[in-house]
Amino acid sequence: MVRCAALTALLALGAAGPALGQNAPPWSEDFETFDVGDRVCGNHGWQCWDQNPGVDAVIVGSPAHGGQRAVRIALADGFDSDVIAVFKDQNGNPNVTTGKWELIAWIFVPDSPSVVNSGFVVQNRYNHGGPYAWSVQLRFNNVTDQVLSEFDGATLPLIENEWVRIRVELDLTDEMNPDGWQRCWYGDDLLYEKVWNCGVGACGDRHFASIDLWAAGQPAVFYDDLSLLPLGGGESCGEKAKLAAKCKSGGAKVLAKLKKADPNTDVTFTVDGGDPIEANTGRKGKAKAKWKGLERGGHTVRVCDLEKSC
Repeated sequence: MVRCAALTALLALGAAGPALGQNAPPWSEDFETFDVGDRVCGNHGWQCWDQNPGVDAVIVGSPAHGGQRAVRIALADGFDSDVIAVFKDQNGNPNVTTGKWELIAWIFVPDSPSVVNSGFVVQNRYNHGGPYAWSVQLRFNNVTDQVLSEFDGATLPLIENEWVRIRVELDLTDEMNPDGWQRCWYGDDLLYEKVWNCGVGACGDRHFASIDLWAAGQPAVFYDDLSLLPLGGGESCGEKAKLAAKCKSGGAKVLAKLKKADPNTDVTFTVDGGDPIEANTGRKGKAKAKWKGLERGGHTVRVCDLEKSC
């Protein structure tokens, strides 16, 4: 991926500029803390690639997936978009270097006008001005009607005019593979399975470094409800724990109930990989969570190592 404009802007800055926004898992972004019309870079842990303000993105009110906000990645705002959420600690060191993780992002690709140069990217190494290395690089094209995993050539039919889940499972501690491992689903279909730190071109680090939403010289796509959480939702709630989930009002509401869990345990419920709700199981080993204003349709609830769809 070549970003000549970004490099030019970085050289113009001269100095290193402000530090990277700090993000750490468990992490989620539903863009609800922004106002419609806000620019993304410099807010809530988001940065522009190579500190180039010419690749910013804008918050919109429609379409939105789970709430009232989403981010528009496009040329539509007078600039290409290339915004990143970087995962580093306050000292600038990577903070996701071990463990098994689940990355979720929801994407909306309009069927017109043509989208040919828009991508969802994950780096295993990122620094302003480099060096960089990539693990995930998906390109969406509604001329060929495909979503393409670049460099390995895996494809699936593109789904247009509706919200579709991108899901990546990654293992940074796979003892059988020193390069880590990953699997990527688009919607309900497996797109690919391959190593992590050599996933796109040259090898980098066995880290999770940044999420990169980009589009160059083309109309808009939209993202919402991103998250990076421990795979399976974390440790067990107990050997007898059970999870129930109900979708109501056509899926606009979801109710989740956990029972027979270990007593007095802090747990985190999520729906579709985002919208976390913290709870405690109390002395009876029970906990509840409720979501409203969701997109109609099916949903998946997770808590601890349990998962239930409705």
